[in-house]
Amino acid sequence: MIELGRSKVEEVIRALVDDEKRGLVFTRQQLEHAVEDIVRPWEKPRGGMERRRDAGPWHGEFAAAWSEYCVGLKTETGSPWRVRVGGLQVNLYCFRKHRVAAGKLPEAARRAQAAKWGAVDGLEKQIRALKTQVDTQQKDE
Repeated sequence: MIELGRSKVEEVIRALVDDEKRGLVFTRQQLEHAVEDIVRPWEKPRGGMERRRDAGPWHGEFAAAWSEYCVGLKTETGSPWRVRVGGLQVNLYCFRKHRVAAGKLPEAARRAQAAKWGAVDGLEKQIRALKTQVDTQQKDE
């Protein structure tokens, strides 16, 4: 009876929790895209360009399921675990069920686990971004 009350999005998330091919950690956007690809499959239009991802009615269901199934990961000092994606630092999360295992991952393993869900900047790109940031700060001084 309880299963009858679950939304399609919640069912998809429950399936992703048990998918061993997926990484233990992910960004919110990575999980959102994985859910969208299943709930709202779409093909590439002619010309090879990807169709823009946009919010749909499933988005509210995702937000509700997110708070029930996902938890943010924090360092020992209490700051969030982050990974760089597309040049931006974003927080890492895991499914509540996998919190203990995810909490034991060293930094390199976290990045590798998140990369199973989608693109994560490599170390070379991260070093370049940090070097640019330091160079900019030095010029300002």
